[in-house]
Amino acid sequence: MNVEDLKIYGKSLMEIVDSFPRTMMMKVGAIFAGEILKKTQYFGIFSFMLRVRKEKVRLIDAYPEAYADLKKMGPTPTSQFLSMIAVFNVLAARDGREETYIFLKGIWHRYAKYSMPMLYDVDNLCQCDGACYDNFKKFNVAMFNAMDDYHVKEITDEEDCLTIIVDRCGSVDIAKAFDCPEIGMLGCDHDVAGYPAIEEKVGADFRRRHTIAKGDAYCDFMFFRRGTAPFDASENR
Repeated sequence: MNVEDLKIYGKSLMEIVDSFPRTMMMKVGAIFAGEILKKTQYFGIFSFMLRVRKEKVRLIDAYPEAYADLKKMGPTPTSQFLSMIAVFNVLAARDGREETYIFLKGIWHRYAKYSMPMLYDVDNLCQCDGACYDNFKKFNVAMFNAMDDYHVKEITDEEDCLTIIVDRCGSVDIAKAFDCPEIGMLGCDHDVAGYPAIEEKVGADFRRRHTIAKGDAYCDFMFFRRGTAPFDASENR
């Protein structure tokens, strides 16, 4: 089997997320619910969920253009984005924006360890003909090129490194449109926690020292052949 034969090959990130099985979404929900229960000390969960529901309705009414753009990403991303923004706003009203961002970042780090292997269908990817690292690079090129919501400025494919420069991020645009830029940063946090979960299997090292969500003009996704990265993963953003 060639890497091009994978069912999700050539699909955009949002299309892949939208195809996640129900069991995966239940796992994500369980992680999220568990942390929220701790945060609300259980007895406050019903009041919290009611406020989140009201906030989702308010967001749709207050930001109709942003919501229309969000729906173009597909049902699953739409539900996730809207829920996360609503949760952020409700928690931030009580705990402040910085503390709320740190809290949600921790949840996203846990989620990433499950979602990243599925985003790349890693088990099947590594069974394809050819070196897994080379197939991983091909998969990334096809996925990034399929993204209508992310503008790829430049792709450089070298023997030991694939570099993809993105100069517009749809997630950042949506988050800003809802006046909640912190939610756009969670996608970056997902990558920082998620790629280490698959690096050994695919024979790659992920590095990214710039991200649009965190104030840079571009995102520089770099996928080095395992062991060849010239700088440490601690520099990832």
